[in-house]
Amino acid sequence: TKDFEVKGVGNESSVSMADAALYPNPSDGHFYISVPKACRMQLYSISGRLLGQEVLDAGLKEFDLQSLPAGTYYVRLIAANEAVVLKAVVR
Repeated sequence: TKDFEVKGVGNESSVSMADAALYPNPSDGHFYISVPKACRMQLYSISGRLLGQEVLDAGLKEFDLQSLPAGTYYVRLIAANEAVVLKAVVR
């Protein structure tokens, strides 16, 4: 699959990170994440250890956690003055 950009109507400040989505969940480690605006993504283990981070543009992105052991991970999305945390379960 290819990444694509999602463009919103109106100004970016009216778009909320609460609209971010992570699916399928649970997964074998292959996830899609949809973010409404550019943000920084941080991946944490269930113990709170930062495993990695990346800057994302608005839109749909594909990411792979298949190299990690089965378990629960947290994806923190940070944009300007807001942040949201999503849970990712790898089977």
